[in-house]
Amino acid sequence: MGSVIDRTEPVCHIGDTVAVARQVISHTSGWVECIVVNLEGVVAGRVRAEQLDNDPDIVVVDVMERGPTTIRPDDDLDTARQRMTKRNVESMVVTDPSGRLIGTLRLQDSAQNRSEDAS
Repeated sequence: MGSVIDRTEPVCHIGDTVAVARQVISHTSGWVECIVVNLEGVVAGRVRAEQLDNDPDIVVVDVMERGPTTIRPDDDLDTARQRMTKRNVESMVVTDPSGRLIGTLRLQDSAQNRSEDAS
């Protein structure tokens, strides 16, 4: 799965405000959300686009989706793809066993990898 893990998703920190999250996302092409991590890089949540409409002074920890579903980089790609399709999600957060952020698996990237593998 390592070849399809996207390591470019914007990262916000628990103490950041919505204004900071907006700024972080605006500097990252193709993303409308950010992963929220603590000081050790452990994933705490996710701030999606609709949550960025809140007061810019609100701290992201107060508006984030807590505890997003995560997968490990050594998980089977086909199984991960099936989980995403079943849950109707476009991406899943990839973490190490301690919960530290590695990147994101996006359904479109995993599908592209599958078609390349079939060639």
